[in-house]
Amino acid sequence: SKHIERLKVHLKRLVEAYRLTLAAMCQAELKEVEQHRARQSLFFEQETQILKDYEKEESKQRAAKIKRLKLALAKWQKEYMADALEKGSQSNAIRQLVAARANQEEAEDDCEAIGDRLEACGIVMDHLWETAVEQE
Repeated sequence: SKHIERLKVHLKRLVEAYRLTLAAMCQAELKEVEQHRARQSLFFEQETQILKDYEKEESKQRAAKIKRLKLALAKWQKEYMADALEKGSQSNAIRQLVAARANQEEAEDDCEAIGDRLEACGIVMDHLWETAVEQE
């Protein structure tokens, strides 16, 4: 009976030691899982931050490209308008030159017509003069 009692006590100690060992192993395993989770969390946070930084840089580059394109478009519009105004001015000058030449040609035609009329009048005056001189 003493022997059985000692065996019971020994068995209780053994069970308690096994329970403590098992609890320690579970704690160690839990600690290892927590460390792994922390490492993974840190890794993914870093990766997420890298992606956010990359997207931010991409966004800045796109915005800069859009700005450059808008500036180029504004420059093109300005140059196009200046060219259109220059072409319009040239066209107006040509129109005025053509109109002036047309007026000059009309004036020359008028001068020629007046010259022809004066010549005809001169012939008539000569004829009248000759007639007047003959009648005297």
